[in-house]
Amino acid sequence: MSRKQEAQGAEDRIVGILLGIAVLFSIISNVVQVPIEWQIPFIFLALLAIFKLVFPIGELVRQVRSLSSNQPQIQFKHYPTNSDFYSEIQQIVKGAQYRLAVTYIRRTPPSNFAALEAKGYFKYVLEWAKNSPSRSVRRIICVPDAPMLIWAQKHCNETKDIRNYEVRVVEWAIEADALNLALIDNAIVFIAFSGETEQDMRGLSLKSDEAFKYFDAYYNQLWVAGKPLNQFLDQHSQSGTTLAPS
Repeated sequence: MSRKQEAQGAEDRIVGILLGIAVLFSIISNVVQVPIEWQIPFIFLALLAIFKLVFPIGELVRQVRSLSSNQPQIQFKHYPTNSDFYSEIQQIVKGAQYRLAVTYIRRTPPSNFAALEAKGYFKYVLEWAKNSPSRSVRRIICVPDAPMLIWAQKHCNETKDIRNYEVRVVEWAIEADALNLALIDNAIVFIAFSGETEQDMRGLSLKSDEAFKYFDAYYNQLWVAGKPLNQFLDQHSQSGTTLAPS
């Protein structure tokens, strides 16, 4: 018999003795008048003994700990500036193995960011794709105005030879930026929130298997709705339409 079983057996015997004392006192109190203040401790003693026998406290603690350990773990981190956000995401991308799925549904081109960390991130994503053909980069953008169109044309030219780097364009008519995402491998999600100015941006990251599945499904929905960048540019050129300045 293990020490744990011996301890449990001794504990059960003590509880049985206490319960027996409580029962004996109950019998005596019916024969001999016992002050009520003397009876209360024995009542609580009997309740504790019964509770212990019916609901073993040690087992309850073990079950609670087991349930807690089986709950999905979520790691959360906040980034108060775009410098913090892009610095962190670039470090994570450096350790990524095979997949990046990102959005840039904003009314301001990436080239307008003043922070060196932001510029470094956008440049590094292209390098990350170039360094290994087995990797995959997908980017979803919007082209609501002339500055974004100019950037999109330039971006199409600079990425046309990177076969594992794909860009799609979704329609975005409202005068506000979307929540933007970066899904890295199958491990972590970054979410970017635009502020009142083009430089004002903050974000957060989540590490959670379940949360990743939800964001991945949403990303794929956007991807299906988008047009390949080269196709979008060809159609725009043929239509002869002019986008408004920002």
